Amino acid sequence: MSEPAWKAANRAHWDEKVILHLGPRGYDLTSLRAGHGRFTAIEEAELWPVDGGRILHLQCHFGSDSLKFAQRGATVVGLDFSAPAIDAARRLASELGLADQARFVHADLYDAPAAIPEAATFDMVFVTWGAICWLPDIYRWAEIVCLFLKPARFRGIQCLVWTTPSKQGRFGMCAAVGCGHVSGLRCAAL
Repeated sequence: MSEPAWKAANRAHWDEKVILHLGPRGYDLTSLRAGHGRFTAIEEAELWPVDGGRILHLQCHFGSDSLKFAQRGATVVGLDFSAPAIDAARRLASELGLADQARFVHADLYDAPAAIPEAATFDMVFVTWGAICWLPDIYRWAEIVCLFLKPARFRGIQCLVWTTPSKQGRFGMCAAVGCGHVSGLRCAAL
């Protein structure tokens, strides 16, 4: 079965972005390469200590955020549907000496349960800016997030929401699914 045209176009877009994002005008990887990668200020404020934890990074692109977690002592599995992105992530992990702490899997998000048969083993599932806006089934995405989280370790869903103007003023989108072990939901409109 061939993939839908919108998905093939999106994949091609992200395949092309890898070279751009790793190029001279792309992401600044200086601090990551120096051994102390940083997230954005808002992400830093929301993150908890990850040393010794297991993190699944869905839609990880070329793995820069995954590797920031690895630098902080976490064991990370990154997943992305772009083969060039996963190849770049693996090269970057090797370059940084983090290949033992960060593993990268090439698969579609909705195939994650088969590609990473490690249900209920992660302390955190991380998804960052712009990664869910193109998904056709946000509820299935949330079910996949819940599938991978350790029930005893999970305390809530935090989602940062981009908002755009609408006739009613501000518009935001946040979705959550009831995983038996979810005890809270916090959404912030940006």
